[in-house]
This record gives sequence, structure tokens and C-alpha cells, in this order.
Amino acid sequence: MPINVDDGILMALREAGSSDAQIADAKLVLGSLCRMEGTNCVLVETGAPLESDKSMEWLRANKPHLLPVNHADADKAFAGTGNKTAAARLIRDLGKAEADRIAQTYGKAHALDNKPGIAPHQKQQKDCKPNDHKGNPWSSAGWSVTKQGQLVRSLGLEKASAMARAVNSHIGATRPSM
Repeated sequence: MPINVDDGILMALREAGSSDAQIADAKLVLGSLCRMEGTNCVLVETGAPLESDKSMEWLRANKPHLLPVNHADADKAFAGTGNKTAAARLIRDLGKAEADRIAQTYGKAHALDNKPGIAPHQKQQKDCKPNDHKGNPWSSAGWSVTKQGQLVRSLGLEKASAMARAVNSHIGATRPSM
């Protein structure tokens, strides 16, 4: 339970997934826009607790740099040849330094780099060699419907599904995807 506005901001934005730098900025920016009501840190503009959907929506619209970047926006801006309008929007919302940092995770030198980028989650799949998964019966290297069935029975559907997703497949697939 927060005991003051700074603690309330810290707790709400940490729960939202903001970085330490974003939380530090939020304390400066939101400190005067929030007040304590009992044990709740309330955003004055919305009259609702800072962690509420209503307040988070207000933050996304008015102070997006305080919240974690939406990966769909980053993919649009930096994956493949990218979209300069989306990149410019991220620069505006997050600042040049943060947009550049995110662009670098896509293999770009900076946010407006023309070099084609690869989304971090796609790099992991691309860097993966088929033999790395020869023990996984959903991979092309280890494909076995019999072993898939055995794993579903022994591990349960949830864990077996996680193994299948690890190689970009699913329970009931008719052929390997990797």
C-alpha cells in the first residue's frame, strides 16, 4: 500500500511495466497531478486511482512516454523496412534516445535508419537451428506424433502446448513448422 504519491506512482507504473527511467520521470511529471485519497494514489484529471484503466488510458493519451512501448507500434516502425510515420510517432511519444534504443533492438543504428530491421522475437526464431530442438517432437528435427501423444499424456496439455509453441507449432499440427 502506498503511503505517499511517489510510492503510488512507483507501484502503479511498475505494475504497468514501465522502466526505472520512466518511473523516475513519472514521479517528476505526475507528482503534482496526483493526490492521496486514503491508501490510493489518485490521478486528479480522472478522479480514479492511478493504476485504474481510466487513469492508464489518460496516461496513454497524454503522457505515453511514461508507459512501456506497445510492441505492435515498434514492429510497425522498425521491422522490415519500417514505417517512418510510426517511427516519428515513437520519437515524439518516447523521445529520440528511447526510440533509438528500441530501434537498436531491431538491428537498426537509430530510429530513422533505412536499414531493414528484424523484430527481437523473430530473431530468436531465425537464430534457432533445427538440431537445437531434436528432442522436441513438434520440431522438424524431432517430429514424432507418437512422442507428441506420450508427452501430452505425461506432462499435460498446458506443458505440451508450451513445448509445441517453443518451435512455432501447436497440438494437433500435421507437419513441423521449423
